[in-house]
Amino acid sequence: MSGSSMPTAAARAVDDGSRGRRLPGVSPDGRTVVFASGREGGSTIWRMNADGTDQHRISPPGAAYAPSVSANGRWVVYHAADPAMSWATFRIPIEGGPPVRLVDRPSTYARHSPDGRWIACNYLLSKSGGESWVVAILPAEGGSPVRFLGVSGRPTRRLTWAPDSLAVMYSNPDDGVFAAGLDGSQPRRVVGPSGELVTALSWSRDGRQLAFVRHQRSSNVVLLTPAGR
Repeated sequence: MSGSSMPTAAARAVDDGSRGRRLPGVSPDGRTVVFASGREGGSTIWRMNADGTDQHRISPPGAAYAPSVSANGRWVVYHAADPAMSWATFRIPIEGGPPVRLVDRPSTYARHSPDGRWIACNYLLSKSGGESWVVAILPAEGGSPVRFLGVSGRPTRRLTWAPDSLAVMYSNPDDGVFAAGLDGSQPRRVVGPSGELVTALSWSRDGRQLAFVRHQRSSNVVLLTPAGR
């Protein structure tokens, strides 16, 4: 994990990590953690207290990923496999209940804005001449996008909101981290390219520090010799 002037603190495991817990999100009050888990097969969304207690599934069985908690702590959005459109964005109460699909086109990695008004997601704008994925801004309750940020990319691109809810941060493979303003201004790079894949963006609670994960990759030439030679 990287960041600017990141403080250090002791880490504490809240589970044994043996059943595929991944892509966690934390409620604004810090009391609840949501995450995708493969403990029942496939991938479903679970919630637990911040100390690891009271773990239970809140989404239906299936393939669900990347949960995000709303500003008021009442809702969770996530993307899941959908027979009609490959990947779709759903909203569900944080205590569990029937999911509601929020947008009528394929979409992934939805994230609530800190002010509670918007949801940002990767959105399949067009399949003409190849898939065109952009960042879309939806009302928090779902529906048609109110604007597109015009940022082309991939459905696997990670997103996070700026603390003031006026821009969406996103990572481009091998090209750093960018901020795209809701005012339509040109995206600006906030983390320079490093030759490493940058993912999993997250702001500190006070909005002063951006944390992210850098993936280092290496390659080698390997000579395989048949046995006995």
